Amino acid sequence: MAWNNFGPKVRGIAVNQLTFWHERRSLFAAIVAGALFGLAPGASSEPVRKSGYAIGTETCGSGDLAFPRIQIDMKAGFCAGLVASEEDRLKFPRSIIQVPGRDLFVVADMGGWGHTDGRLLLLDPHAPQGQRFKELLTAIEYPFGLVIGPDKKLYASTAETIFRFDPLADNPRSTVETIIRHMPGRRITLPDGTRLDESAHPLKQFAFDGNGRLFVNVGSHSDDCITSAPITKPCAAAEGASAMASIWLFTPPAGGIFPALKPADPDPPHTVYARGLRNSMALALHPNFPDPGYAFLQGENGRDLPDIFKPNEEINAIEQGRHYGWPYCYDLSTPSPEFKPVLQSGVYRSLCTANALYKAPFSLMPPHGAPLAMLYYHGAKFPELEGKLLVGLHGYRPTGSRVLFYDVDDHGFPKPAPAPVRYHVSCAADPTHSFQTDAGEVAAAPFDELIAGWHRVNGARPQGAPVGMTVAEDGAIWLVEDKNQTVIRIDRAAGDPPPLPCDMRKGRDGAALHAVAGRLDLSGRSRLREAAHAAARYRRREADAAGRRKPAQDRTWLHAPARYRGPAGCENGSGHADADQVRPAAAQVLWQDQQGMRRNTGRQGRCRDTKERCRQTRLQPILPACRSLSEWRVQRRRWLLHSAGISGACAVASFSSSRHRRPMLKQSCSKACR
Repeated sequence: MAWNNFGPKVRGIAVNQLTFWHERRSLFAAIVAGALFGLAPGASSEPVRKSGYAIGTETCGSGDLAFPRIQIDMKAGFCAGLVASEEDRLKFPRSIIQVPGRDLFVVADMGGWGHTDGRLLLLDPHAPQGQRFKELLTAIEYPFGLVIGPDKKLYASTAETIFRFDPLADNPRSTVETIIRHMPGRRITLPDGTRLDESAHPLKQFAFDGNGRLFVNVGSHSDDCITSAPITKPCAAAEGASAMASIWLFTPPAGGIFPALKPADPDPPHTVYARGLRNSMALALHPNFPDPGYAFLQGENGRDLPDIFKPNEEINAIEQGRHYGWPYCYDLSTPSPEFKPVLQSGVYRSLCTANALYKAPFSLMPPHGAPLAMLYYHGAKFPELEGKLLVGLHGYRPTGSRVLFYDVDDHGFPKPAPAPVRYHVSCAADPTHSFQTDAGEVAAAPFDELIAGWHRVNGARPQGAPVGMTVAEDGAIWLVEDKNQTVIRIDRAAGDPPPLPCDMRKGRDGAALHAVAGRLDLSGRSRLREAAHAAARYRRREADAAGRRKPAQDRTWLHAPARYRGPAGCENGSGHADADQVRPAAAQVLWQDQQGMRRNTGRQGRCRDTKERCRQTRLQPILPACRSLSEWRVQRRRWLLHSAGISGACAVASFSSSRHRRPMLKQSCSKACR
């Protein structure tokens, strides 16, 4: 199948762009403009939308902390209020923390991947809408971690540094004191001399223990450390005294407070506390740690595989000097086949199965959930949550987009249960799935859901993307979403509204898109594909007219597969996906290995395991998974799916950029999938 800048060539149907636009312009413009920009008749009677959430008259909270209630499937007795949205000029918020003793919050807005325009913002929730944010620090590269230190000061991180500052000062920048300056960041040089302009996991999450020691995540440089040459040696970037894919420990001097670094000062010394941790974005230390026996927990973002149920994410009980598997093991002691020679000899011999260096996960979490926040709840507002472990899952697949909580023992460890232990899968034919590895069903710590499947429901809400999470002094839980540019506050609620179904086709987008498909005089999958392209083309033309067009290499096309036999059973008797079958579960078919794409960046791409991916995903036909894409392009793909109103389990996003893909590579990968 060929794609170009003028539209698709469908088998047997060559769509003439000029004819299409001249003969159908008025019909298309009326319908699609209504679908995408709210110009359809009756649009004024629909609720206001902010960041994709339908806003009605109900509120969540009380007094001047009552915010518009949004339709999220919450545990009974809880509600979510929308504090801030894209209208407040948020770009990519990633974390949030309360200023001690004040009803003010600091938000880290990263700006986006590939940016150096991150900001730290002061949020006043009592201020009028549109006036709640004040810029504290700007032009920051990848701000992420926000922590109150042992001195009760606010600490923050960039890709390479950790610093403290006073958010209430008249000039916050003048109060910045850097305590760590040179950690591996975005641009790194690997031990073999390879220069990476964008490391896979440059963000720095960190935590202090009761003695003032500082633990910092130094994420891996790639998804799985797999190279094109045969692998016979350990992953060099994860070895040595400055190993990546690890947690570094910095010990303060006497007094327990790190001094501010002067320009010529070296960084404080560090040790590698634990290894084999791909990306430790979720860290939780029990208040009594480091007393013996108390929990230091890590939520592992495991390697990416195309199977939506493999591998599982992990809760690891961190101990000094132990190895937690990456890139040699995943799940519960499953060896990575790519590293078989490494696991047959040397220090990592039988690492995953019979090596005292390795510590298996304490428990598994839902696969591809992407835990980005973890904390122990302590607050008066929700006594039923007191002491429990809260975990936010950011992942876009149907096992992510939710907030969990675990019962824990007196030392802060989740309480395991024998197999089978089941978890929810959003919008799937089988709504639950048991924790499994290659060996079958396994034990795990069961959990409840504070926010259940946060899947997209057209006209009501977008797919959830929780990242940072904090507990305010009044006990309320605050969240930030990066994809939807929101700040959300969780409070008490009266009543228990029913969850929104997956097949809810509310709002104008789906109906108008289906109307376009019905009027184009096409059939089968061509109708759905052409409707999607029509919507995308209209938005591009409007963006061109407004001067908002993205660069050419950022153009994305939408493609509906001929047949999808995935978990949602999204097919009909004629063997194609109709427009009204599109379901808000795009993650189920966005099967491409996001980190694998990033791994291939700068190497022209490789068609790794394409046949296996085709077998596992059972998409016929599909486009290759071997494309050199970075994470910001993956975000772009999802955004365009949503903007065209076709974010569903019968639609996938396919990139078409001739500048970044060789035709022969595309052809060879496509053949491998047939």
